[in-house]
Parts: sequence; structure tokens; C-alpha cells
Amino acid sequence: MTVGAVLVLRPQPGADETAAALAEAGIPAQVAPVLSVEPLPESPGLRAHLDAHWPQFPARLHWFAVGERSQRALAESDLSAEAPADERSEGLLDLERLKGAERVLLVRGEGGREALAQGLEARGQRVEHLVV
Repeated sequence: MTVGAVLVLRPQPGADETAAALAEAGIPAQVAPVLSVEPLPESPGLRAHLDAHWPQFPARLHWFAVGERSQRALAESDLSAEAPADERSEGLLDLERLKGAERVLLVRGEGGREALAQGLEARGQRVEHLVV
């Protein structure tokens, strides 16, 4: 079976990493990110939301990351996070520890997928959103 070039649309830096992994597997790839990921500056509204809803870390707080890169970023802030092997929302939904959570604060970028929030809510878990 002959494989043509794969068009990689994910944002950087993941696009180059995906293209490199494809190249290692002998699959040509063309990188054309359709989104860019940039942090939003902390605003008084964001700080007020955090202070109102999460004034202190609960005693049994568990951190989850959708993938290894997010897991490493949290580790740089001394936060130990669990990440699934399947680095997608669906992978997070399969984590046993997350299945038992009653309340979830979903921190994400603007315009992200709804699959994780929808999956959590379908299980009866209370989800709060924080866009950063």
C-alpha cells in the first residue's frame, strides 16, 4: 500500500513533532498549522474567577494532563499530573481516577474541543470551565 503525504494541521510545536514521527515511520508529511496556541495574559476577571471558585487547593486535589507536554509543564510548577497514553480527551475520560471525581475544573484554551466536558457531564460529574 502506498501512502501519500499526510497534511499535519495541528498547532506548533506539536505539528513539527508529529511530522518528525511520521518521517521516522517513512511517511512523508506536510506541516500547515491552522491554529496557533498563545497564552492569554492574566486579567483581573481571570484572577477574580480563580479566587472566587478555587480560593485554595483542596486537600485531595488531583491534576490531569491531556498529554506529556502538558504533564511536563505542570511538573515545572511542582504539580504532579496523571496523563493517559491516549493523548486525547477520550484518553482522559478512560482514566480511573478521573472517573471518580465529583467536581472538575477544566482549564483550557479558547475554542477547544467539547468532548471532555461533554463526557464528564454525561457521567454526572460537575464541570466548571476556566479559559486561559
